Amino acid sequence: MVSALITVAVIAWCAQLALGGWQISRFNRAFDTLCQ
Repeated sequence: MVSALITVAVIAWCAQLALGGWQISRFNRAFDTLCQ
């Protein structure tokens, strides 16, 4: 039971990291187009 909770937490953490990185890269591209 505990290992299942840890697995779910790790998956959610990785998904959050991936989503955050995608949002940052998208923001950086929009910022670059604004500055040009």
